[in-house]
Amino acid sequence: MNSLGHARKAGREDLTENQPEGTSQSGTPISIVIADDSEVYREMLKMVIEAFPGLEVLGSVGDGCQALEMVAARRPQLVLLDLQLRGLNGLQSMALIREYHPATRVIIITGDDSDDVRATCLAQGANGFISKRRLYQELPRGIAQVFPDSATGSLAKGQWAE
Repeated sequence: MNSLGHARKAGREDLTENQPEGTSQSGTPISIVIADDSEVYREMLKMVIEAFPGLEVLGSVGDGCQALEMVAARRPQLVLLDLQLRGLNGLQSMALIREYHPATRVIIITGDDSDDVRATCLAQGANGFISKRRLYQELPRGIAQVFPDSATGSLAKGQWAE
């Protein structure tokens, strides 16, 4: 079975059980899966996210097929998805996540922050787009925009915990 067929099979698991609500209830952290081809970047991103109250990393993966499998298994509210992934690229992975797990939100994180790439990602269903070059500055606001009713406190102001 090719990567796309394997990923589609993983995405077909029961879509109703443990489906995320899409916004965090008071006191409930926003659950996140990270998908990036660089293990070093995944670990750095995990440390950045976990430094902020109200956010919880459920896991991280290095390729698109693994991303879809983890979304099916863990049911995160949010996937931070790089465009440059092995197996399925970020846009292919996002399309399958949107198809099989529509309540899961997707923010694209990429080093290519051109207007064309941003427009393509948003047109194809991304809930947000964040440049890796400005990740530390943009991540809090990006998550707050995707989860406006969340109980994450200073996220909306773009401030990290002191």
